[in-house]
Amino acid sequence: TDHRKESEAYFSKDRFQFPVIEDSEQKLVKSYSALKTPHATLLLKNPDTGEYKVAYQGGVTNGSEFKDSSLKYLEENLKAISQNLPMKHSRGVSLGCYIKR
Repeated sequence: TDHRKESEAYFSKDRFQFPVIEDSEQKLVKSYSALKTPHATLLLKNPDTGEYKVAYQGGVTNGSEFKDSSLKYLEENLKAISQNLPMKHSRGVSLGCYIKR
């Protein structure tokens, strides 16, 4: 839809490279208690059980502009995971617009 294209354009301009999920029925929003946009949920798979658990939830950064943010919650966590290091953040502040329910 148009909203999806707008979202993809917004995130790609700041070099985010991940899929944008359209949740028009708000199933994921409710499952993960998303409050504002953008809301990131990072799931990690347990190699023994195959089950996923929430490792991080919250905003992408601590600022409204990615490039000016001092904390990049999601990027820092993904970098740590890729280097087999502990994640720095389990929760982050979402600064965007409230998700209308």
